[in-house]
Amino acid sequence: MQFELWSDLDRQLALHYQAADSETQFLADRKTVILDGQGRLCLFYPDIDINAHPAQVLDDIELLFARGR
Repeated sequence: MQFELWSDLDRQLALHYQAADSETQFLADRKTVILDGQGRLCLFYPDIDINAHPAQVLDDIELLFARGR
């Protein structure tokens, strides 16, 4: 893959991005977080429509990087 995927075994990322309410929540909610190379938040999708989401994220990333050129 051309990007990193992180595991969140202790649920710290889920708690930080409000995908979980507690460290004991069995499954985190689905959210997409896009960070830049310095770890800064670029895009955040708290509500995901599984059918439209992948295309939306790809379109938004394309616009974000085109704007940064």
